[in-house]
Amino acid sequence: MADDPWAAFGSDEEDDEECDNRQEDDGANTATMDDSMQPEAWRNLSQRVTLFLMQEFLKKNSNLGLDQRRVCIMTGSIDCDFQNVLLDALRERNMQVTLSNCGGSDELPVPSMDDHATSSVPAQGDRKDATWYDAVIVVLLPLHSKGSSSKDAEHEQATCDMFDDYIEQHLVPGGVHLLLGDASLTPSVAHRIGRDGIESDGIWNDLLKFELKDQHVAATATSATMQVYVKRHGRIQTKSCPWLSWSYVSANRVLSPALLNEYELLKQATVPLAAHERASGRLTEHSIQSAMTALQTCGYCILPGLLESRRRECLQWGQAVLDDLHEAAEILVTRDQVDLYHPATNGNSHVAINNYRELSMREDFRMDMRDGPRLQQLRKQHINADAGSRLVRFGQNAQTSNATFHDNKGEFFRGHPDLLHIVGRTMNPQDESLYQGNFGRHNFSGSGPDGSFQDLRVGPIGGIVSLPGAADQALHADTPHLFEHLQCLPAHYINAFTPGCKDNEAVGQTAFVHGSHQLDETAKYFGNNDSNIAATKDADVAHDDLWKQKLVRPCLMVGDIVLFDCRILHFGLANTSKNIERPLLYTNMVMHWFHDPKNWDNERPIFGESK
Repeated sequence: MADDPWAAFGSDEEDDEECDNRQEDDGANTATMDDSMQPEAWRNLSQRVTLFLMQEFLKKNSNLGLDQRRVCIMTGSIDCDFQNVLLDALRERNMQVTLSNCGGSDELPVPSMDDHATSSVPAQGDRKDATWYDAVIVVLLPLHSKGSSSKDAEHEQATCDMFDDYIEQHLVPGGVHLLLGDASLTPSVAHRIGRDGIESDGIWNDLLKFELKDQHVAATATSATMQVYVKRHGRIQTKSCPWLSWSYVSANRVLSPALLNEYELLKQATVPLAAHERASGRLTEHSIQSAMTALQTCGYCILPGLLESRRRECLQWGQAVLDDLHEAAEILVTRDQVDLYHPATNGNSHVAINNYRELSMREDFRMDMRDGPRLQQLRKQHINADAGSRLVRFGQNAQTSNATFHDNKGEFFRGHPDLLHIVGRTMNPQDESLYQGNFGRHNFSGSGPDGSFQDLRVGPIGGIVSLPGAADQALHADTPHLFEHLQCLPAHYINAFTPGCKDNEAVGQTAFVHGSHQLDETAKYFGNNDSNIAATKDADVAHDDLWKQKLVRPCLMVGDIVLFDCRILHFGLANTSKNIERPLLYTNMVMHWFHDPKNWDNERPIFGESK
């Protein structure tokens, strides 16, 4: 990690010179791209792009130096001289830059565009060793063209279409997508986001995955234009919850205010990771602080791609959960005449199926699998990853990312040090002027008032399985508030979820009511006092539907993690698929003194006396 991110930006004199160049380029007498002006125009545009990216990167995460930022330049022509000028400008600032074009790519492992054109880009769940970028720059045409033609426009549009899927697969959430080209040829925003009908994927790929942030168009038709798109922080499960009363796409093919609001709430709760963080599987201090802020203010936070390098293990654990469930189902049918897959045939179908040591029923077609032979085999590969919970002890330096934990090496998911930092620091907010007065911490072999965090108890990895036919869960919270005189005390119970299988739009995940971990928010939605009802008297929605305006339905990919305060209102979404069984991996993290009375029956094992 760079010690001084500002060092990579060069001197103030260099920046002043760049500003002068940009002002000249943006003036009313902007030079056209004729042969005599090409080199100077290219330099000005490349400096403009470079400075823009430098500012964006520093604003998003100042803990990363420019030498840790990854940029891809893509062009539809192999002889575009401008890309070389831009490449030099970015590398002068020490950025990691890849060139890619229709004829292939140089130096870094980016698939050639010829291959991309003849075979579809794999879905994210199928991705293998994907290269991620913080920014992707598309040079639509060689900027030495003096004029435009319908043939040029067709070539440009074909290039855009060819690159779109690739950019979606390799640009990090929150990453920058720049379109550079001749002003007369660069696709307009309306053309780009509306070229396909609502029923096709095109409008969803653009409107739901990118938002136009800025557009710079020079004064003359032959000058360069730069369109700036930002990849959305995440995806919404738009096909879930058909009972919602509002439409998400209006008749004029723009996103409805309701969906735009949902995306904004999702953005507030998401910590967009840089390509370097995804590749290393470790968070910078900036991202850890952002995650803590999201947990405290939103009640949940999403860390896209934190387990990117552990995706194979995510899928292994998910398959182990399903394999153990299948074996358990066979045993229960034979031994107890209990059919998990056909609950209506269990005699008294309205009587809940008994819980077991390894399995707990949520409702029909939704169950919690925490142990079994395959899960035990996986746990043997990880240190201290047994079926029971374990204590995590923080050192005196727990307030920083240098904190160490006992016996957390070699674990998957529940032992991730950055997750433990986020949870430990969220549960242990401190005032330096006060903690030294907590003398009661001397008791019970305690460390005394030394500023160390209280211990956490971390549960084993299990899986919540949603079978085809599972309906939307009832809105609920997993744990109560400990006291009711303040709107929100620090969290004492936090869950972590990560998908154990590839995503599918027919298989719902988990929806959250943004900010509902706070008592005053939930009271506003469901309280019966007159002030709560009066607050919504003139609103556009009924009081009973007020919470739906804060509903967020994140779509997690394999490798993504969501942390949530268990006091937040949430529910599992329906599984409307015909044959997809969805395992969602979880681990519970609680204060060491808190006991969660789970619905397990340790006296009723399924797999003999296995532990």
